[in-house]
This record gives sequence, structure tokens and C-alpha cells, in this order.
Amino acid sequence: AQNINKSLSALGQVINALTDGRSTHVPFRDSKLTRLLQNSLGGNSKTNLIINVSPSTYNAPETISTCRFGSRAKRIKNAAVVNEVRSAAELENLLKHLEGELAAKNAYIATLESEGGGGGDGEKGRGIDVAAVG
Repeated sequence: AQNINKSLSALGQVINALTDGRSTHVPFRDSKLTRLLQNSLGGNSKTNLIINVSPSTYNAPETISTCRFGSRAKRIKNAAVVNEVRSAAELENLLKHLEGELAAKNAYIATLESEGGGGGDGEKGRGIDVAAVG
């Protein structure tokens, strides 16, 4: 029971981090449960969470806590999209398109270098960071 409580506590911390707009770190690695649920809670999926409560007054504090947990959990917003599998032909077309873009940018770089490179003092090739173009 102690490990279950630790995992549920870690899950609560993850849900708090996901629903809190200010949080920069989500502690998915704090328990095995949150690691397993990482793609469901913060990833590309639609997730349903079922909470179980007791009608007994004896369990009222736990029921209230569970309802609060469910309320926080439903504020998580995932942006699920359809995963797209591209065919070999589509990938070849994309490759040709990107190779064409690369050739055009390389030609543009060569033109800039032949014009003096924009360094301001007329020296060929000076002042161009080829890795930054693009």
C-alpha cells in the first residue's frame, strides 16, 4: 500500500505540473506509474481517467480528495493528432524538394560570397556564417 500511495502522490504532482501554466518541469520520472503514463498524460493521445469514490460517510475525506484529484486531472489539455505514415514515394518527393531548396540556398550563398560577403570592407567571403543561413 505504501508504494501505491507514493505512486499516486507522484501522479498528483505530475498532474499539478501539467495543469499549472508556470511549471517548467514535469516529474514523470518520480515513479514507475508516471513513467508508464507519460505518453498518455503529456503526449499525443486522448486519455480517459475514471475515479472511484465511496458513498459512505466513513470515506468522505478520501472521496473529497479523489474528486479534487479528478477535477485537477480533467484540466490537462492534450493536443492529439493523427499519426501519419508516409509512403516511400512521398518521402522521395520530400527528399527531392528539400534537395532543391538546399541547392537554391547554396547558390544564394555562392552569390553572396562572390559579391563580397556583406562584410562591409569588400573582402570576398568575409562575414558569412554558412551554417546560420537557412
